[in-house]
Amino acid sequence: MGKRSLVALDTDHIKQYVFATDKLKEIRGASSILDRLNHPGMENIAKDVDPNAEMIYANGGSGLFEVDTDKADKFGKRVQQAFRERTAGSATLTYALQELPDGKAEIKDELAMMRYQLREKKNCPADIIVLPSHPFMRSCSSCGTEYAEGDGGSKLRDPGEQDAVFCASCQKKRQEDIDVKESIDDYVGTR
Repeated sequence: MGKRSLVALDTDHIKQYVFATDKLKEIRGASSILDRLNHPGMENIAKDVDPNAEMIYANGGSGLFEVDTDKADKFGKRVQQAFRERTAGSATLTYALQELPDGKAEIKDELAMMRYQLREKKNCPADIIVLPSHPFMRSCSSCGTEYAEGDGGSKLRDPGEQDAVFCASCQKKRQEDIDVKESIDDYVGTR
C-alpha cells in the first residue's frame, strides 16, 4: 500500500444554508440533504475513489477520512461536486489534505497542521459575490437571494403561494421534505 493522507472536510456556512428561510419544510429538507451528503454520501464517494479508504468520522457537516495520497485531492473535489449538485450550489464544502508519516505512531502534529489548513481555507471567502440585480429576473419567493427558476409545480407550493416562484435550491429542499415524508408513510404503511 502506498502513501496515505488524511482528508478533512467541512461544510461552509451550514446554518446559512439550512436556515435560508423560515419555512419548516425547507429547513427539514435542507437538513435531510446535508445529512445524506455527509453520511453515507462522503463514505460512498471515498470508497468509489479509493476502495481502501477508511472513514474516521462523518457527522454534523464534517468528516475525516484516510485515503491513498494520490487519490486524496480527487476525493475532496468529488465531495465538493456532490454538494454543488445536490444543493444547487447553495451549500459548499471545504477540504484540507495532510499526508501521513510512515509508521503512524504519532500523528498529533499532522492533525494540528490539517486543522490549521482547513481553517485557513475556510477563512478565505470567495472573491466575487453576485447578487440578483437584473430588472427582468425575479428573486426566489422563499429565500429571496437566488434567481427564481420556476414554480416547481403545485406539489411544492403551500396554500397562499399560488404566484410563488422558487430557486433551484429551495425547490430541492421542498422536494426532499416531500420525499422524506412519503418514505415515512411507506415505511409505516399509511399510504
